[in-house]
Amino acid sequence: MKIYLNSRGFEQDSDYRWLEVHETGQTRLENMPYILSAIADLIEFNAPSLVLARDGYWLVDDYLADAIKSIQEIGLNREGFQAFQDLIKIDLDTIYSPENQQIILLITGLEPDNWRDFIGRQIRLSIACIGEDCNETEQIFRGLATRTLDEQDRQRLTAEIKQAINFGGKEGVEVNYKHLIKLIEDSKNQALENKSPSDGDRIKIGGCTDVLKAELAADIKKYSLPKNQSPLVIVTDIQTEEALIEAQVWRGLASLVESEEWKILSKPENPTESSAQSSDQNLYLFRFFVKNKFSPVLLFIAFFLRMLG
Repeated sequence: MKIYLNSRGFEQDSDYRWLEVHETGQTRLENMPYILSAIADLIEFNAPSLVLARDGYWLVDDYLADAIKSIQEIGLNREGFQAFQDLIKIDLDTIYSPENQQIILLITGLEPDNWRDFIGRQIRLSIACIGEDCNETEQIFRGLATRTLDEQDRQRLTAEIKQAINFGGKEGVEVNYKHLIKLIEDSKNQALENKSPSDGDRIKIGGCTDVLKAELAADIKKYSLPKNQSPLVIVTDIQTEEALIEAQVWRGLASLVESEEWKILSKPENPTESSAQSSDQNLYLFRFFVKNKFSPVLLFIAFFLRMLG
């Protein structure tokens, strides 16, 4: 399991940054894992938020859509050509590989007591865990997720994580890996059931109320997560109903959803298969470009015309 932490130190030059925490220390991230970047974009990051997600072809689709949009905006010029060259060099297996499926938990907006920066502002803490998509990892992530949905338990969890972190050092904070990994792994000891959800093919969304949070926590304790390759659970502040539906969530709560009860919606037929088919075509196309070493200039023109439609 890989563990990532986002926070800042006390000093003025110790601003917020992502760190990968490991047995031998911690490393500042210059480039975030794409799955972490993609799900962070689904939430109001600075607010208390929760995401549980499986990787899948949806990540490749998002990456390609962003890259294609960027090239179109740049246009048919030198900069666009450079962006195209960078795109066809990307190994999309680093974004998603069916042979190495992963599950991720992201918790943001934790506010440890007495954590203030040099001018007295509250210091926030976010933590992300990425692990092999297996029953043990899912149990750990489900246990942690339920703790964030009850305010008192969230505060206790924040205090426990705080004990693994000290101010100081090169990055402004120093993390005790052994303490943190024990806290994370102990979450699998919670009393969780493993029933199969009867509505895994449904999207359920609602407003971010205490009542719906409690019902969501009960569902996470009771049911194994659906096998959907998508964001499964999103709980956040400023996010729209349309965005939750587009993300194909299993459960989604957000303050902009104007409903104090669950809204139950059907998913499109075979969304994963259609997404996979679309992505496979793009994977084949880009690898074909690289393998056969066609003229990049001619490829760029053809590619740009294809994108225009």
